[in-house]
Amino acid sequence: MEALLAPSARPRTSTKASVQSLTPELELLLSTEISSGQTLKVQAAAGTGKSTALRLYATRRPHLHALYLTFSTSEAEIKKKEYGAFGLRHVQVSTLHARAHLVTHDLHGGDVAANLELTATALAALTKTSPIDWSLARRTSVERVVSRFTASLCPSFDETLLEGESMAILEAGRAVWKAACDPHHPLRPTHDMYLKASLLSKERRSAMFKDIDIVFVDEAQDLTEAQLALVEDHNDRHWSSILVYDFRQRLYGFRHAASEAYLRGLPSVAVLHLTSSWRFGGRLASLASA
Repeated sequence: MEALLAPSARPRTSTKASVQSLTPELELLLSTEISSGQTLKVQAAAGTGKSTALRLYATRRPHLHALYLTFSTSEAEIKKKEYGAFGLRHVQVSTLHARAHLVTHDLHGGDVAANLELTATALAALTKTSPIDWSLARRTSVERVVSRFTASLCPSFDETLLEGESMAILEAGRAVWKAACDPHHPLRPTHDMYLKASLLSKERRSAMFKDIDIVFVDEAQDLTEAQLALVEDHNDRHWSSILVYDFRQRLYGFRHAASEAYLRGLPSVAVLHLTSSWRFGGRLASLASA
């Protein structure tokens, strides 16, 4: 059972990056220490300064090599400039896909598809069937099965990925995955496919977080189970992590974002809450989230 951690006896010295009049909730977060392999979860309402909280946490710990993971490339660029402006050179800013892209270069050689390019002819060749067997509806079903697989924790294609489709669709998805993981095959992997390939390889997972002491995950409510597992699902991980999320701001359920139950069930040393801001109180934060 997750327990609330007590703050350390004496918080670290604040720097110029600190915010005046920190709320007790935020000060508790900033003064909470976590060890290698541990996870701290923070449920933060809209406008309560969760991104600022992560920056201040890093500011108080210049001895830690931190990795700030954000959801999109555009947001990563914004955060790089922000952390650079505060002189936080011990913090790297990236997306999970960017980290996975580096460690899977041998798989794709930099040639990645935005979406699966499944023509009837291509599927027929992969499954040793006829192109007339692969109508648009059936090709779309294969794409859905592959998408569920890449977002999930499943180590291989099995019947749990089917949602009314036939076993032939599952077999086709398995063939597509095998082809995409073959650097000599013309079928290019998608971004989610090479990320899944990283999850399935212990060596690649470890390489993604080489020399990192702590990982900050912002907007964790919009990550898939596979994405969360890259950070969390390691028996021998050498880094700690802070997951920040707000279930009311979950936007990517249609892209297989992990369920609220899954995120709540991830092991952690504590769940802290940010319900108000130094700018305004909890009632307005709750209204903004709603």
